Amino acid sequence: MKTLLEPAQGTSLDDELCP
Repeated sequence: MKTLLEPAQGTSLDDELCP
């Protein structure tokens, strides 16, 4: 889960997991 490691990226997955 890159979202947890790199939330600054703002990828599509990040939006779905952490909108």
